[in-house]
Amino acid sequence: MPDRRSSRPLRRSSRALPFWLCPIAFGLGCRSPVPPLDPAPGPNSTAKPSATPPPATATGGAASRPEQAPPLAPGDIGTAAPSTFIASSPDGRWVAYCQAREDTNSDGDIRVNVGAFGALAGDQLQAYLTVGSGPGATMDRYVGSDPSGRWVALLNNSRLYLLDTWSKTQVDLSALGADLRDDASSYRGHRSVHFDPTGERLLYLRTTEAGLRVVVRQLRTGEELELDPGTGLLWRAQFDASGRWIQLFVVTTDTNKNNRIDWPYQLRKSATNDCHGPVPRYSAWEYPGDRANVRLLPSAGGPPTEAPHFVRAMGNSYLERLASGALVQKGSGPVRERFSERCNARTLHVDAARDQVLVACLREGGRSEVWLSHAGGRRSLDIQLSPFASDTWAAPGASYVPLYPGAAAMLWDVEHKKLIELSPGDRVLSVHGEQLLLRRDRSIWQWSPKYSQQLTAPIDELSASLRRGRLLLVPPYLFDTRSASLLGTSSGKALALSRTGHVLTAAVPSDAERLATGPFRWNAVEPVAKSVPTASAPVSADAAPPDVGSLFISPPVTTTVIQMTPAVAPAPSSAEGSGPAKPSTSVDTPPVPPPATRPSEE
Repeated sequence: MPDRRSSRPLRRSSRALPFWLCPIAFGLGCRSPVPPLDPAPGPNSTAKPSATPPPATATGGAASRPEQAPPLAPGDIGTAAPSTFIASSPDGRWVAYCQAREDTNSDGDIRVNVGAFGALAGDQLQAYLTVGSGPGATMDRYVGSDPSGRWVALLNNSRLYLLDTWSKTQVDLSALGADLRDDASSYRGHRSVHFDPTGERLLYLRTTEAGLRVVVRQLRTGEELELDPGTGLLWRAQFDASGRWIQLFVVTTDTNKNNRIDWPYQLRKSATNDCHGPVPRYSAWEYPGDRANVRLLPSAGGPPTEAPHFVRAMGNSYLERLASGALVQKGSGPVRERFSERCNARTLHVDAARDQVLVACLREGGRSEVWLSHAGGRRSLDIQLSPFASDTWAAPGASYVPLYPGAAAMLWDVEHKKLIELSPGDRVLSVHGEQLLLRRDRSIWQWSPKYSQQLTAPIDELSASLRRGRLLLVPPYLFDTRSASLLGTSSGKALALSRTGHVLTAAVPSDAERLATGPFRWNAVEPVAKSVPTASAPVSADAAPPDVGSLFISPPVTTTVIQMTPAVAPAPSSAEGSGPAKPSTSVDTPPVPPPATRPSEE
């Protein structure tokens, strides 16, 4: 459905100033307008941008960067106004959100209603970013952040800023030639700005006399590497899930036959943030643009490689689906066919360390057969899944891969290359080593090859879960996925979860007709007195697991106000992204054969 937006200009509130005008974004306060910073001079159009770190300046140099986050005081976030949530940092340090703080339609009331098909009506929403607590600062659009949440990219007044929320500094990337154009596709990141999954680098596109260039910027030092993307119309650029490659989406052919080369999606006409309501709405066009192909660019430098049907990285190589439908592995050596065109494979899991590629072979008019390609060859798992057309994969290093053939539920044991049967109807919520959390009979269960037990009372099956690192919130229950233990319960409608175990809620939750009302606040969960043991605890296969105290919240939290402490500088996350911590594939006790398995012949 087309995304209809009001053309009425938004009147900014004088109570919250833009980032580059007011230090309130960093919790320093701002009671009167501050003269704007002089814009930094643009790059020399005749000189090649430097690959050396920029000098330390008041607006974001590389010198004296802190190695751990400063303490953060709790408090209300935003004001008592209609609100929608955008994003938050893993430690709860900052929150990006939208609020309607002014009567922009002059009806004498500040209100935002949710109408038919999710359309918003009433006063206009403005985007804000609050670091710490307080009313925050206005911005045009939240662009993204690194996995640790330390660095934030945003657009304001037609400028692209990179904020360091620890050192309270900022860098104007527009002054370095950043290309700010974006397409009008819905629910996608900015076409030219992307953080890498390791949390070490930022990618952005730079306009030069020679054309667009891909810039890889080291977040801690400010060093930049400028890369040539090759010929063609560069539409989008982003790191792949491993961070080893940069995926370039390039248009080289007039596929829609309009006698010109176009982006696949229309140009975004405004840089303002899309403050969406709770019901997703998507933009669509009668006449789409040209199709783009994928080109791979090594993120450390090197020439680009054409990979029009790139699937994903696999160690130093990568998987690509050929036009014929064959799935092949390419790298520095000979091309290796993992599955022929007869399979028309879609990936279920890729494990480079074990040389395993688990796929579903698509069959016309039928179900999808599951096959495994490994060092010993290829074999069928003798199960079938509902047909699907997209590639998926479990977390890197996962011990088990959930599979759902019909009403059954199974686990693919990656280490032992065999299937394990669960109870019919089970749904896996998390996997960490040999510890699993399952949704079974409307309750949450802990499962391992040695035992399983029920952890909670029945829950609402429609409740949406939230994941942050090792923590999983299935309202109202909070779990530690590493130990598969129950930590506590939360109250209120959760909008976000922090890695400290706190839940973000609004003062008044949303309903079917109106948005939530601020301010927001981080709340602690109510701890539980008992939990289950860790995977390394010696437990008899025939005995029930012993009870132990809470493994995460200690001492018990009795206040509903977040108590944040300085955090150690975040280590680089797994190469696959900013999701859960990498599961361990070893335990301290010898593995015990699971109760029910389905062997497969080599």
